[in-house]
Amino acid sequence: MPTSDFARPESLSPDEAPQAEAKTPSEILKPDAPPATPAPPRHARATATRVAATGATPAQPARPAGSAASAAPRPAAGAPTPAARSAPASVAATAAARPSRLAGTPPPPRKPLPPRKQPAKAWWSKQFYLWHWVSGAISLAAMILFAFTGITLNHADEIPATPQVTERTATLPAELLATIAPGDDEADSVKQPLPAALRHWLDTELGVYVGGRSFEWSPEDIYIDLPRPGGDGWMTIDRESGDIVHEVTLRGWISYLNDLHKGRNTGTEWAWFMDVFSVACVIFSLTGLALLFVHARRRPSTWPIVIGGIVLPVLILLIFVHS
Repeated sequence: MPTSDFARPESLSPDEAPQAEAKTPSEILKPDAPPATPAPPRHARATATRVAATGATPAQPARPAGSAASAAPRPAAGAPTPAARSAPASVAATAAARPSRLAGTPPPPRKPLPPRKQPAKAWWSKQFYLWHWVSGAISLAAMILFAFTGITLNHADEIPATPQVTERTATLPAELLATIAPGDDEADSVKQPLPAALRHWLDTELGVYVGGRSFEWSPEDIYIDLPRPGGDGWMTIDRESGDIVHEVTLRGWISYLNDLHKGRNTGTEWAWFMDVFSVACVIFSLTGLALLFVHARRRPSTWPIVIGGIVLPVLILLIFVHS
């Protein structure tokens, strides 16, 4: 009976027959390929990466004494370990090219990003907010004061106030009286400042500071006006006897605040402060108007309220206030 090329040969011995495996025609014609190398496990790859980057030998786990593995010689320092030999070449090359922070190498500097160009609207909005809160902080206290005193001035007749009058008398020393004694050819009325010694004596003895202002001199006496916010004051000095009469009138703290509002008898320094406060209020109002332009699109009621605040006082002036 003729045999086929694909049949099991008859020359196999009974011992070899169980070990033979049936092959397909394609497997018979295909040359034998070398056995595939299995991929190393994940922990082996990680260990190989650290070894390639640092050059250190990874620590081996402790083995029980007397085992065959513990008797095996350890690789020398710097020699590739079995895990490193089994790691793919691409992984080792990548780890060697990457800088290691464990070796003390600083990371490469990052390239700075180019500055962003801020839109013009955002820049102007930032400036409006900045000037608005700065001017508001400067004028906050004075704005509250002027708003309150505006109410008290409108109702000044309805607010009771009892003036308090204080009068004191004194006599000039003889040496100071000689400095203000009337002369024979003196005019009837002149305005001139007091002598420096007399000003110093009034300041130390009576607590009255007159400064270098000019006062009215008559042949009989010297009249010194002492205006003050929330009150009044005056002083007379007899040029022949040296008698002094000093009178002060106080009308209460409401009157004092009202005079601050009007700038009455408050001095030059308070006038300067009111100028700075007025400029701050103007900046505060204009930057507030600019912020209304910025947010008006999202707040439809902005402009009706602004127009109402402008039209209302105009209508009151035209209808109710008569010349």
